Amino acid sequence: MSAKSAVLRESSALADVDDILAELDFDLEETKKNEKPPAQAAKSGPAASAVSSNAATTRAKDPVLQPLMSALQRVRQGVSTLDVAHWSIRLNEAGCTALNECLVDRDINLTTILLNSSDIGAKAFTSLSKALTSNATVTKLDLSENQLNDPGATAMAQVLKENVTLRCLDLENNGISNNGGSALAEAIAVNSTLQSLHLSDNTLGDTSASALGNALVRNQTLTTLWLDGNPIGFKGAQVLSLSLTRNETMQTLHLGTPKIGSSIQPIR
Repeated sequence: MSAKSAVLRESSALADVDDILAELDFDLEETKKNEKPPAQAAKSGPAASAVSSNAATTRAKDPVLQPLMSALQRVRQGVSTLDVAHWSIRLNEAGCTALNECLVDRDINLTTILLNSSDIGAKAFTSLSKALTSNATVTKLDLSENQLNDPGATAMAQVLKENVTLRCLDLENNGISNNGGSALAEAIAVNSTLQSLHLSDNTLGDTSASALGNALVRNQTLTTLWLDGNPIGFKGAQVLSLSLTRNETMQTLHLGTPKIGSSIQPIR
């Protein structure tokens, strides 16, 4: 079975591609109405610099952050992979600020960041995402199991719209629903570097699945997309399937195993 054959389809003839994909613009517009305006950027200047210096001193003395600071010191010495999860390091806002400083330092060649199960949360990640937006070295980012939820997914979407180096992104099990999924879809439509996206075990439904299908029509770099473990129904699966008829780069689309008796069956 080829990679594209893993996609599900209805047993009867599918409706016309144009008619189905035309519904997506409405879905995306409804999602935009529910989105909150982005927070204003923090002020800069002498006062902000003084606060930053004090924060750095506090982090250096914080025993909870010492394992992270040691890991970041190795990164500054030339290590290209930061595996926070391996050492069970938890990232609070102060930890994310410390990581930010490495991400914006152009002398640091950090290419892989593994932050899975690090208790980051949406608020702390929003700060971290600003540094990721302009970073030009990281190619792999694992953020799975961090409860980023829709606000975190929306912040990550902004990263994908501007970042030009990220190739692999894992957002598995982050409580992302249709709003966050649709924001990510909008970013994927314009992103030109991401190759693998893991969105398994979230709460994405037909709306975000349809938005992702629309994005795949436009995207020309994504090769692997994981969506298993999401409550995606027939409509969402149908649009995703149809989108592949207009996409030349997707190789693998994971939607999980259909339930017994479902009218959606794997292509053989």
